[in-house]
Amino acid sequence: MVDFGALMKSGNRTVEIDPELIFEQLPKSNRINDLYSSQAAILRQWFTTFRDKRDIALELNTGGGKTLVGLLIAVSTMREMNEGVLYLVENKQLVDQVVSQAKELSIPAVPYNGKASISADFDNGEVILVGSYKALFNGLSAFGIKGSIDTQTIGGVIVDDAHASLTALSDAFSLTIPAEDSEGLYRALLHEFEDAFIAIGRRSAYDELMSGIGDATVEIPFWYWIEKVQPISRMIRQALIEHGDSDKRLSRELTFKWPLLKDGLQYCQVIISRREIVIASLYPRIDLIPSFANAKRRIYMSATITDYGDMIRAYDARRLDNNSVIAPKTVSGVGRRMILCPPNNVLNSEAFCSLMAKTIESNRGIVRLCPSKESGDSIGGCAFRCPIGSEEVIATVQSLQQIIDTTPVSFANRYNGMDFPGDSCRVLIIRDLPKSGNGQDGLMSMYLEKSDLRIQRIARTIEQGIGRGVRGSSDHCVVLLEGDKLVDWMKRIRVRQYFTPALRAQLEMGDAIADSLSTPEDYCEAIRQELEDDENWKVYHANQLAAV
Repeated sequence: MVDFGALMKSGNRTVEIDPELIFEQLPKSNRINDLYSSQAAILRQWFTTFRDKRDIALELNTGGGKTLVGLLIAVSTMREMNEGVLYLVENKQLVDQVVSQAKELSIPAVPYNGKASISADFDNGEVILVGSYKALFNGLSAFGIKGSIDTQTIGGVIVDDAHASLTALSDAFSLTIPAEDSEGLYRALLHEFEDAFIAIGRRSAYDELMSGIGDATVEIPFWYWIEKVQPISRMIRQALIEHGDSDKRLSRELTFKWPLLKDGLQYCQVIISRREIVIASLYPRIDLIPSFANAKRRIYMSATITDYGDMIRAYDARRLDNNSVIAPKTVSGVGRRMILCPPNNVLNSEAFCSLMAKTIESNRGIVRLCPSKESGDSIGGCAFRCPIGSEEVIATVQSLQQIIDTTPVSFANRYNGMDFPGDSCRVLIIRDLPKSGNGQDGLMSMYLEKSDLRIQRIARTIEQGIGRGVRGSSDHCVVLLEGDKLVDWMKRIRVRQYFTPALRAQLEMGDAIADSLSTPEDYCEAIRQELEDDENWKVYHANQLAAV
């Protein structure tokens, strides 16, 4: 028998949209406690003061619980607007992580899995869809692009780790023609620019690139590019027809990038190197992604943004100003990090090797982040395994997080998208300065070599990496900076202004600690104090952060 009385009562029930009250009402797993005070303060501020603003930035300290804040805002938005909310992260591993956390809170969230994911439940605002940045920003987006017959309406978009999304967004609007396996397209396009190379005095560079040698990176002058837009456009369209259904890199590039570039080539730059030709939009044309451009709420969350210029330009977030940023009022409560720059005689000492061996024996993780897999060998007697490819990286991260295998691991060019809480990472090594990515990044690095903008971008990448080892206010780790160029760079006052206040304070603490250290044994004792939760170190760290 149907209980119509119960249905009437449930139908009249008021739907709660205050995120703090939503949290209180949600059934939770035993691992979920109360909100941090910083989380509650940000949610309250957003709901009472900022909810009507379209573009909002949320700053939370590293490990301060961004995901929970983002999920609660997503639920609030869904309930208020009765429309779907898209939660964007960097990669599949983080998608699974967000969905798992939502499940612990009984928040309805599902992973993006193609067009079928955009269900009636999502459209009606009954489920959060969690996907990577690339799920939305690509030329075959299931959410539709400008000119499509059907584009998806979205109530809100949560961009987690917004600083990391800028690279993915730039890549979505950059078409790369690889020199290898491009079925002759690379050489055909290069031939079209022979006159441009001669005009700028780079004939020898052209000849070397045609021969597959040399290390030149050349930007084609705009006026030569404009003359070649039509013939090159025809060549690329023909390549798409001939090779669009293969599984090669060229096919993927043409299929997912060309639709976003083909009608705006006059707004692109062309960079040519021995490895590739890159046709890149000067700025992402976010208007080509209507689901994002027309979303009623766009929330950008980050722990390492100190300047919003790049983000405003990339997302066309013109209304994002100082009055649209919600940030904690203090850095106290940030996870504990002892940051040291041990000299080589310390890293190669018997005392340090012994300490690292004991760390491994005690089932505590040692993680190294470096710019490439060729960056150096062992450190402190540790032989690092180096996972290659997304699947291997995901498996390695999971084994570390679950303390299944704490063999020292070295990750190449991965400064974000991985979390190592607790014993999964008690020693984090940052080795060498990060390198540029694609041809466009390399060119900009040359143009901006001594500029504050390049310093800011490198600082942001390094801070992302340093943040991998501490997840939450009660977590802690030792961070070792290794490599002469990196150590020298980190000591510069001009550089440190681009780090967040919390990291600057921890770097200053590390400087003060290092002043009292001279021998390898001194360094090892300081590291041991951090690893063993020395009470005086904990009090010192807390007092220094509270003063910021």
